[in-house]
Amino acid sequence: MRDGTLARLGSALLATLALAACGGGSDAPPAAASRAEASAAGATEAWTCEDGRVVQTEFDPGGQRATVTVDGVRHELPIQPAASGSRYADGAAEFWSKGGEAMLFADGTSTTCFAGS
Repeated sequence: MRDGTLARLGSALLATLALAACGGGSDAPPAAASRAEASAAGATEAWTCEDGRVVQTEFDPGGQRATVTVDGVRHELPIQPAASGSRYADGAAEFWSKGGEAMLFADGTSTTCFAGS
């Protein structure tokens, strides 16, 4: 009986550790954790897009808003839920980035953009 109890306790401990490992462990908002720019208040980054446009982004200190300038037009975009990366959108424009690549939706068109190019 003692061996059965130890086996059940061992199984329970392994299950608990496995679930804890899946939790991620970060208290940072997903977008702030995935975008270095969000932590650098006022940091401006240039993006070059496949369609030839150059986009400027600037993130607020908490990563909750981004100012995205496309063709001289400034879009103040609030953060939106995203399964991966950082997504900012307001219905008229959307900037969705992960790492050094982003999708830009503005003026009825979409294009892929690359940071610092």
